[in-house]
Amino acid sequence: MSRFVGIAVLCFGAVLINTLPIWVGVLGSYPALTERMAGAFASLVLLSASLTCAGVGAAMLSRVARCLVVLALALLAFGKDAPAIVLAVGCVGLGGAIGHLTRQALGAIQASTEGLKAISTALSLGLVVSLLLYLLVPSLDASPVVLLLVLSLPLVLLPGDAVPSDHGKPAFTHLLALPLRYIGFFVMMGAYWTFLDLFGGRFNDADAVNLWLLGSLLSGACGSLLAARIPERLRPRMQIIGLLIAATTGAASYVAADLSIFGVTIIANGFALFMFFPLYLQGAGKQMPQAMAGYLLGFATGGAVGAVVIQLGGYQALAAVILLSGLLGLNPARRRMVPK
Repeated sequence: MSRFVGIAVLCFGAVLINTLPIWVGVLGSYPALTERMAGAFASLVLLSASLTCAGVGAAMLSRVARCLVVLALALLAFGKDAPAIVLAVGCVGLGGAIGHLTRQALGAIQASTEGLKAISTALSLGLVVSLLLYLLVPSLDASPVVLLLVLSLPLVLLPGDAVPSDHGKPAFTHLLALPLRYIGFFVMMGAYWTFLDLFGGRFNDADAVNLWLLGSLLSGACGSLLAARIPERLRPRMQIIGLLIAATTGAASYVAADLSIFGVTIIANGFALFMFFPLYLQGAGKQMPQAMAGYLLGFATGGAVGAVVIQLGGYQALAAVILLSGLLGLNPARRRMVPK
């Protein structure tokens, strides 16, 4: 897989993940599903993506992943009357295929001389396209799943080797290679983004909350672009700063008493998280796919973990745990800065 194809795959993956709320909302309107079940299906997409990105199922998916993305989206787009189990299989297939393609893309990018620039470019484009979809879907007479299906079609035509370099390794070796140092932080970032809309309801201005959330996509694109311009010697320090800002603003969102403060923290969080993320991936080197798998696994479980935290201690407890998850990630980051 070439670097260009890798960027295209990561860009589409970013669009798929960042538009989860709108296209999963469409699934929730299907006769066989409820909104709660559709939310669980979103977790299925992320969980299966994390497993295949880590390398599980490489032999099975190596030749069919690109076509499977299109077929799964077609099933979800046009299977309105399908049973719940069929739709669940479609979500698992979609996540598994995009996770496997992401693994290949990161392998190609890691081997290039400008890996950080490629990651930042892909993420920035994906966030901008996601923003455009959010803005266009209300005025278009088309399902967002159909739009995603159209966007996925070029993946089938792009050139590239479909065979991963670690073909044949046992699945458990991939899972053991998952980086654990930031998974807690990613879990709480998943919880952070899951409950923002619900918490924002207390301000009685849904339109303003939605605008702030859309603005975070733009600020995230800016943060990702900035990451590529950071000099190499400053990258470990800026990664720590991004982590701290994301954790601090994430906590601040859930104790904000004013809509403007709430909105500013969302914008700042998007910027910091997507400045941190490319630096995190680039710093993983040959373990980029496992690093991405850890991120996906965290976001897949974040909603459930956040719900438990809120049930036990309310939104203030959620704010405290978000902040703590960032602080716990500092020590490993600092150790990497010490010369050996």
